[in-house]
Amino acid sequence: MSKKNRFWGAISVLLVIIFIGAILPESTEEKNDGEKRDKSESIDSKENKEEKEQKTEEINYSNEGNEENSNKQENNENTTKPQTNTVYGQLTDANAEEVAGMYYNQDDDLNYIVGENKKILQIEKSFEDLPLDENMDQSLIKEHTLDYMEDDASISNTVNDSELEYYSPSIDETYNVVYEKNNENKITNITISSF
Repeated sequence: MSKKNRFWGAISVLLVIIFIGAILPESTEEKNDGEKRDKSESIDSKENKEEKEQKTEEINYSNEGNEENSNKQENNENTTKPQTNTVYGQLTDANAEEVAGMYYNQDDDLNYIVGENKKILQIEKSFEDLPLDENMDQSLIKEHTLDYMEDDASISNTVNDSELEYYSPSIDETYNVVYEKNNENKITNITISSF
C-alpha cells in the first residue's frame, strides 16, 4: 500500500471519528442543558436549607473522614496515567506537525491519529525506505512496537502472523498491532492502535 493511499485511508478514519464525536455530544449536551435550566429554575429555599444541613454534617464528619480520604488519595496515586507520545497517552511530540487533522513527524516517519485533548488513538511507524525482515530484525521490530505502549505491555493474543494484541495492566488497555508487509514479505509499517 503506498504512502498516499495509507494517508488518505487514515484521513478517512479520522474524519469518521470526528464526525461521530461531533454529532453525539451535541445532541446529549442540548438535552442536558434543557434539563439543567428546568432544574435550576425550580430551586427554592428548601433545597438551600438542605445544602446547609449537608455542609454542617460534612464538617462534623470531617475528622472521621480524614483517614478515609487519605486512603482514596493513595489509591489515586497508584493509578497510572498513560505515557505521553504512546497510544492512549497525550501527543506532546514537538516535531509532529498537523496535516489535515492528523499529526506527522517526518524525522521519525510517524503518523499520529488523535482524539480529544490530543489523546493518541493510533500511531503508524513507517519502514518503507528500509523494510524489516521478520527473521533477522525480530528484536528491532519488538523494540519499535513497544516504544509506543506502556512499559508493562505484553502480547495477549496472536490474531495471525501480521496482527497481535498487547495488553497493559497498569492502564487496563489493549493495543492492536498490525504489521504491513511488502511483496518480499518484509515489514514496511507497524501500526499500533486503540481500535
